[in-house]
Amino acid sequence: IVSAIAAVVCIGLFIIQLATSALKRDGTGIARALRGLVIATVGCAITLASLDLLLAAVDQLCSGVVSLATGDSISTLGAKIIDPAMFTGLVAGPGAILILSLIAIVAVAVVWFALVVRKMLIIITAIFAPLAFAGGVADLSRGWVRKWLEAMLALIFSKLILILIFIIGLGVLGGMGSPQNAVGLSRITGDITGLLILLVAGL
Repeated sequence: IVSAIAAVVCIGLFIIQLATSALKRDGTGIARALRGLVIATVGCAITLASLDLLLAAVDQLCSGVVSLATGDSISTLGAKIIDPAMFTGLVAGPGAILILSLIAIVAVAVVWFALVVRKMLIIITAIFAPLAFAGGVADLSRGWVRKWLEAMLALIFSKLILILIFIIGLGVLGGMGSPQNAVGLSRITGDITGLLILLVAGL
């Protein structure tokens, strides 16, 4: 359906570009329209075909970063970030344990929601690719292609940014944010800082 709409939009923009070029007596405008027509068809097909490859490459890159930084896989990263010992042995009072637990629940919910929204936006953005590339036909809509590419690349690489912030949060939880062998309030502060970094990753 979107492709059919994009075809109509593409033809309309092509006619507008030809008319504008004729009125301005701009021969290069016709050449740009023809070049945009090629981009609208071939470019869109190539971009959508390479989308799966790019998503797979980013997933592999994320796995490699986690493996290099922690020695583990993404599937075991959660157990390192949310360690049950943090809610029992490292904190003295039940009030502090409750606060840390609530922060952890919120952080996990935000990260999960962010990843779900990312997936949904990637699908929606991919569906609108034909319309975006149809804009390459005319000068007045040439920016559509660049904006679509920027949005799609931002969505794809956002997972890598999230993983990098995970690693920073894991480092803080491991003691980077507080002195070695810290106890009491200093240790609790380090744990809260780590959990807040995970929350920031989701946001």
